[in-house]
Amino acid sequence: MFRKEYRKKLFIVLFGVALFAYFLSLVHFLSGFENSLFVGSLILLISMGLSGFLSRKLSEPIEKLQEGVKKISNGDFSYRLDIKSSNEFEELSKNFNFMTQQLAQAYERLKEQTDNLIRQNEELQEFNAELEASYE
Repeated sequence: MFRKEYRKKLFIVLFGVALFAYFLSLVHFLSGFENSLFVGSLILLISMGLSGFLSRKLSEPIEKLQEGVKKISNGDFSYRLDIKSSNEFEELSKNFNFMTQQLAQAYERLKEQTDNLIRQNEELQEFNAELEASYE
């Protein structure tokens, strides 16, 4: 279901389109073809501007998320998304940041375990060399 914010925006857009359609039919009825062509062109331009605005508003958080994914995949676990929009994008941003924090912690634990294994392997190699030397 649409969130309240989306329902309000959808209502405004639909109301605006209905209002323009009403004025278009009124102008067509009163003034003939030329004015209705002008009003139709005006409606088209306004619709294009509105769709461009909404497109930018929706694509900006996605671009930020895409940038974050690239940074995380390159090992930069310090990157955090900062999207304030009171919709799904803000929730996605919070979950992305939590996931990044969890990945950073898991990476640190893995690095510590790897370092411990390398150190233990070196100690075992030294001990093995001492044992081989004592048998000769």
